[in-house]
Amino acid sequence: MKNRDKHIIGALEKFKVLERDQIADMFFSNLKHSVTNCNYALRRLRDRGYIDCDTSKTPYQYFSKPSTIKKGSQKIEHYLKIAQTFIDMVKFGEVEMFEIEPYWKNVDVIPDVIAFWNKSYFAIEVQNSFYSVKQMKDKLDKYQKLYTSGGYKELPWQPKNNKYFPHVLIIGKTNSKYNFDEYSFRVFQYESVSKFIEIEIPQTNKTETTKLEPQKKSIYEVAAAKQSTQPIVNNATPKLNIQVPTSWKRK
Repeated sequence: MKNRDKHIIGALEKFKVLERDQIADMFFSNLKHSVTNCNYALRRLRDRGYIDCDTSKTPYQYFSKPSTIKKGSQKIEHYLKIAQTFIDMVKFGEVEMFEIEPYWKNVDVIPDVIAFWNKSYFAIEVQNSFYSVKQMKDKLDKYQKLYTSGGYKELPWQPKNNKYFPHVLIIGKTNSKYNFDEYSFRVFQYESVSKFIEIEIPQTNKTETTKLEPQKKSIYEVAAAKQSTQPIVNNATPKLNIQVPTSWKRK
């Protein structure tokens, strides 16, 4: 089996479900005929029984085999949005950690993603629907409890010498009525990763992404992992030399 095939299977296990176009973006964007090559690889993996597919959707939705989520599940759109968030983040810098729904012992809050991106830690909440002010307050109050207790210092992703509380990044459906000023940590709310970059990164610090040279590898590179929970490590994406504002560097 080709390494790329192994990575596709690994991505489906991690993200639970991916659309054809997302797989093409992750693994074949460096090729001239990315969609054609993607279709060929996915057909081969399906025929050999390595992956499953929901052909009732357009584009097709692909799953690991066996799958941890049922076809037609209401959670599919949420997991697809998480995957798209990863794809979009890679376009704007190095994603060194991307753990989905991490389990933290004795911690009330579980983010959709904990990520280390552009040298900062982010707890990412992907919103496919509008949260009421009360719903969002209840969620953020759990982050505040984690901050106040200092329990975040014991989380497994923390570096040995320094302890950081992640910025909370809400991606998707937004609500202007939320009040983030009462919290001890930074909270960002944007409809997309690109909008977050557009607003939070000064124009003078941005690097033009449309003029990048074609990559020799796909954007999705996985470090050899002994455990399925090991973070995705992206070694292929060129650094965009984004100067991260001090307002949202890790603290």
